[in-house]
Amino acid sequence: MDFSAPTLAANGTTPTGQAVDLALAKIEEEKQRFKQAGIPYTRPWMFLMSDGSPTDDWQASAQRARSAEQGNKLAIFPIAVGEGAQSETLAEFTVKGSAGVKRLTGLRFNELFLWLSASMKVVSQSRPGGQAQLPATDAWSSAPV
Repeated sequence: MDFSAPTLAANGTTPTGQAVDLALAKIEEEKQRFKQAGIPYTRPWMFLMSDGSPTDDWQASAQRARSAEQGNKLAIFPIAVGEGAQSETLAEFTVKGSAGVKRLTGLRFNELFLWLSASMKVVSQSRPGGQAQLPATDAWSSAPV
């Protein structure tokens, strides 16, 4: 697999719409590569970790993300990070709405990535197109209220 991580730079803005559009495009590119190579794959996952305060026009991107999720093209996991994170905005990116948003408790990134690893193990042992029972998120998240 040829992968070069892009250079990222913080500049005080959160172009969430642009980021989601880029992620959707990259996911489709990878799915096409798998199809062309005859490689079966499970539904891709997209994690949107944010304070929920985009600084760009994100609404059309949120609609595209919901449409892709509705069409079973990917699964979206919005995660609210930080005190005062806007869960309502993140809910716009998933067909599950506010029920689909998880809130990262404190700085429990370690627990989040342990959960992700355990979840990937479950998914990797599943049949593409089937269902997988993921581990509980209690170790790292709380429900937004």
